[in-house]
Amino acid sequence: MCQGRGQVVQSQGFFRISAACGRCQGTGKVLTSLCDACQGQGRVIRKKGVQVRVPAGVDSGTRLRLRGEGEGGYRGGPAGDLYVRLDVKPHGFFERDGDNLYGKVSISFVQAILGDHIEFRLLDGDTKTLEIEPGTQPGSIIRFPEEGVPRLRGYGRGDLFIEVRVEIPIKITARQEDLLREFEVFSRGGEKGTGEKGDHKVKKWPWHRRKESKEREDGQDSAAEVSREART
Repeated sequence: MCQGRGQVVQSQGFFRISAACGRCQGTGKVLTSLCDACQGQGRVIRKKGVQVRVPAGVDSGTRLRLRGEGEGGYRGGPAGDLYVRLDVKPHGFFERDGDNLYGKVSISFVQAILGDHIEFRLLDGDTKTLEIEPGTQPGSIIRFPEEGVPRLRGYGRGDLFIEVRVEIPIKITARQEDLLREFEVFSRGGEKGTGEKGDHKVKKWPWHRRKESKEREDGQDSAAEVSREART
């Protein structure tokens, strides 16, 4: 027995080895009557809320260590540590790759031709203006330096990359089709209202007009054929 010291000394030749007492587990006290709540362990199970400070720049899989917030020690011993594993939810607009952010913006083909200014929000809530240059091509990438995710172990931030997508309308009106065909003539060097490119004339017929004209021509050809058969 340790006589309340919690340590026992064992002799092995010239060596003296000190170890924890096997009866009192190094506490120097022996329990004669166990507590109903802890059954002599000196700890009970209860819920406790802890506040976790998440630094900027963390990613999924990052572990945070909270000292002394783990399981309580046996018979008054020190508590262990609590490890919190983070799982970052996906964003509705941005995608992350390391410290860089990627986003996609859709514009009309008119905006791509004439240019425009589009505002969008960053992760911190600030507003950024995306300048669409006239003649922007589909798939163009616009880079914003130092607008990405803060570096967890280092200084500065990553970059933000915005991909421009050009949407093509599925349905257009007859007026819009006429204007687009007129624009096509101009783009080929024709003159306004003539539909000409050099010495070649271009008909500005929408699809439904070409279809109606073809039906009329087929009807006239059938009538002429019947007339010839009647004369014969």
